[in-house]
Amino acid sequence: MTRRQGKTKARKTALYATTDGKVSRISITFDSSTGSISIGEANPASYRSVTYYERASGKDKVLLEMPSSGHLDAFEPNAVLLSQFQYVLSVDTNRYCHNGRHFAVACVFAVAKPLAQWETSVRAEFLNAFVILDPIEGVNSEQIGWHICIQQNILHARFAPEDRIAMVVDSELGKLPRFNSGAEPYYGTSKLPANLSLVYASADHSTDTPPSALIRAADKQADVIALHVKSSGFITAINAGDENFQGWYCIGPAW
Repeated sequence: MTRRQGKTKARKTALYATTDGKVSRISITFDSSTGSISIGEANPASYRSVTYYERASGKDKVLLEMPSSGHLDAFEPNAVLLSQFQYVLSVDTNRYCHNGRHFAVACVFAVAKPLAQWETSVRAEFLNAFVILDPIEGVNSEQIGWHICIQQNILHARFAPEDRIAMVVDSELGKLPRFNSGAEPYYGTSKLPANLSLVYASADHSTDTPPSALIRAADKQADVIALHVKSSGFITAINAGDENFQGWYCIGPAW
């Protein structure tokens, strides 16, 4: 099920869902009075709204993916965001090398207001950044950045347990549904907090939605912070790392 978006490249938005096992048939029911869509054999918790465009290679380029519900709103990304979440922030982690030493910068942007209070224009603001020292090869630095951000900005921040939070990321697209459902830990043995879901937005290809603006802002600011680190020198890690990196320190205020 797709609906074209008014873009130069033909953007489409589709509603996806996953069954818990192999099935021989798929039944789809639409209730025009409520706008609800039911995919009978699918797990309702697996519904997700995906905005993409088709490439000549035949492999779709995903621009945005969010947990969704079985409703016509699934074809309107901003409506999905407003119906599923109360707060949104983004974290993008870029990896660098300076004088033979590897480091990564996980940069966090957020909109301070709850989604229900958003006006026509949305202002994404720099929240903080985490300099990750000596991440080892073969480990996705993005997931290290997620973990530190969750520990510092989600679990110990101003959110109430009942607040639904979207954290926009630009990595591990194929695994996000399993991370969001709790079927798989997002980092090491750590699973996502119950009130947090990962939303995918491409930092390279934007959509006219807040998640795209947030991830692109975080991506650009990470490069700015990396230049500062290179010019001013490394600070000894204030916080210990784990088996995947030596340690980290924070730039910017704690939330």
